[in-house]
Amino acid sequence: MSALLPNPNRPPFLSLLPHLAVGVAVGWSVLGALVWLDIGGLGTLVATSRSRGVVIFMLMAVFAITWGSAAMGAAIMSDTDKDPPDGGHPACEPVPALVRPARH
Repeated sequence: MSALLPNPNRPPFLSLLPHLAVGVAVGWSVLGALVWLDIGGLGTLVATSRSRGVVIFMLMAVFAITWGSAAMGAAIMSDTDKDPPDGGHPACEPVPALVRPARH
């Protein structure tokens, strides 16, 4: 299990909060770099906007949702301690079923 998830007995959302925080911090850092370096004219657009506060808030919200969910998804996909030893998942095993041909 990940080093950020030391106790597997915690509720799942509480175990993912550190990953969410890291994802939001990275997303806001990327946003800051995009605005500061004026990549694609983003800094100029923000600086010349009449409602800078709203623009920055919306950008921060979008980057927080995107990067935070990506970090949480990576944490969920990298958690392999709960997989069965054969590598499969019992709910995904094929089950034989009797199929009758359709009558016309």
